Amino acid sequence: MAWFDAHGDFNTPDTTPSGNVWGMPFAMACGRGEADLVAAVDGPTVRDADAGLFGGQVLDETESRMLAASRVAQFGAGMLADDAGRAAVAGWSGAVAKRIDGWYVAVDLDALDGADGWAVAMPEPDGLTLDTAVETIRVIARSGAPIVGFGATAVMTGAGGDLEATVEAVATLAEAALG
Repeated sequence: MAWFDAHGDFNTPDTTPSGNVWGMPFAMACGRGEADLVAAVDGPTVRDADAGLFGGQVLDETESRMLAASRVAQFGAGMLADDAGRAAVAGWSGAVAKRIDGWYVAVDLDALDGADGWAVAMPEPDGLTLDTAVETIRVIARSGAPIVGFGATAVMTGAGGDLEATVEAVATLAEAALG
């Protein structure tokens, strides 16, 4: 699973400072959290070693520690912006592709740089450029395992930002993932 998100979404009911379940889906997919919540998403659906967080930059302290202690790979926006970072993604995704049947790519649009004016729920500065996100997804798509699912979240019509450009960005990201 490739999880693109400015926020880690790796909290559990025991670690969340906000109590917001929207900060927990990546953790639930990895089997963390209350059994009822994990079961509600048919989790665990991915092993930590087969999951990566892309563009995560706004993490709660406990969430950051849980990610650091896990086998989840983490690729920051700065790292992904150059050839060495994309080579690291290629190496990681190639190794994971040998163990999995297919990739699910989840993109919370707040992983994209909020300064670009996207119509998203929680824009954050200094995120991924659209081109960097697209190229990273293409690297994963070339890993040897097919991308079998793609989901984009957090597009908000009333949040301000350029809704038309945001919808076009979703289409571009989906095309990179699904061809």
